[in-house]
Amino acid sequence: MNAVASKVVSVGTDVTNMQNAIEGKLASEFGYSGAQGGGDLRTTLQNGFNQNANYAKAAVGANEQVADAVLADKATENLQNHQIQIQNNHVLTPQACNALTNGQSIVVGAHQTSGIANSIESVTDPVTIAAPGDPSYNSVSEGVASINALHDLRYCSAQDMAAGLPCKDGLSPDPDADQEAASLLGVETYPNQTSATAANDYSQTLIEPYAPAALRGPALTSLKGQFAVVKRRQYNAQMSLARRVATDIQATRTPSVDLTASQQAEQTALGMPQTQTASWLGALTLAVDRRESSTSWHAALESDPNAKTVLISVADELAQSNYIALHRLKSQQQTNLLLASILADKAKVLLPSSATLPTPQIASNGGGGS
Repeated sequence: MNAVASKVVSVGTDVTNMQNAIEGKLASEFGYSGAQGGGDLRTTLQNGFNQNANYAKAAVGANEQVADAVLADKATENLQNHQIQIQNNHVLTPQACNALTNGQSIVVGAHQTSGIANSIESVTDPVTIAAPGDPSYNSVSEGVASINALHDLRYCSAQDMAAGLPCKDGLSPDPDADQEAASLLGVETYPNQTSATAANDYSQTLIEPYAPAALRGPALTSLKGQFAVVKRRQYNAQMSLARRVATDIQATRTPSVDLTASQQAEQTALGMPQTQTASWLGALTLAVDRRESSTSWHAALESDPNAKTVLISVADELAQSNYIALHRLKSQQQTNLLLASILADKAKVLLPSSATLPTPQIASNGGGGS
């Protein structure tokens, strides 16, 4: 027992010596000592752990600040990009400006085209009804003589001259143009007054070369004249409608639109002569051709990084399609009205004639009384 006790005391002494050695080493290496408040090994380790915890807390705070800075910078970048996008969406591109300007000129030209058609109709309708002062007012022969004189004046051909017709100026620069469909439909814009006049004369030759003689005096007041005038009014209405269809075609090809610089540039690109004005149909054709074949328009569209430009172009084309569809509807209404007129004539032909009523006979009074 004494030996064991002695051994335990010896071990305890060794442990104490070892602890003292460690503390001495720590004191020499790190400057901790009891006098400086460093304390024993436990105190030293506790201080180390506390310092590590403080470092960890500081690292968390620093990471939070870094994350806040990154998020703030990203939010600022997103806001700036959004502001740039808003600015881009409010900037008109040259393509959009040209499309808007050209579209406005086309719409204005459409209204002017309607005025041109009305002006032509104000001249042709009196000819149809044989109003006073017009060719057929006195007789149908005067109407025939008038249309022949017009042909001899403007469209005399070599055959006409060989036949000895009174060609005032000899062979015409446009012989028989009053009989050729190209006079009306051959171009998108009539280049001069001569071609516009030829288009009008072709319409007259096609629809109504001469009008029936006017019904006047007893021809109107007699019983037979009352029936005749009803048929004449129907004739006038049908002829006015037929001529209106041709007149609208002529009006859409009459110069009525002042072309913009981009439209004139498109004329040059298409190999057309550059003009200051064009018809409604000509201006609309330039707008359609521009989107189909213009290399400058396609290059500008593809090089623009803003998606808004493409969307505006799509919307503009949809609007143009609707515009064309609207005018197609108006044209179809006229066609339907013509078909209705033809159907009405067919119905009248198929209607059986009314039975002829016997003429009443007045018996003679054979008596001598009154």
